[in-house]
Amino acid sequence: MRTSFASLSKPPSPAKPGSAKTHDHERMATDEVQAQSVSLEGLGISRNMKLVLLVILGVFGSIETYFWCRAAWIWWVGGEEEDGQE
Repeated sequence: MRTSFASLSKPPSPAKPGSAKTHDHERMATDEVQAQSVSLEGLGISRNMKLVLLVILGVFGSIETYFWCRAAWIWWVGGEEEDGQE
């Protein structure tokens, strides 16, 4: 299907009042809700509290990384084997 560039830049024709297109557009305009932006400043957290939060998250992130690396190592090696006991 060939389309000329002139028809692509042409604005859509206005919908008749009471048509389905007009109704959907009006419904979308009334139902549209904007999400609030979430930031540490927007939550009212001070600079010192932000640093404490980042340090705590960093510590817990390091602990989690250590745990998963150790679990992956045990899985890869096959766990510890006990000698002489079956």
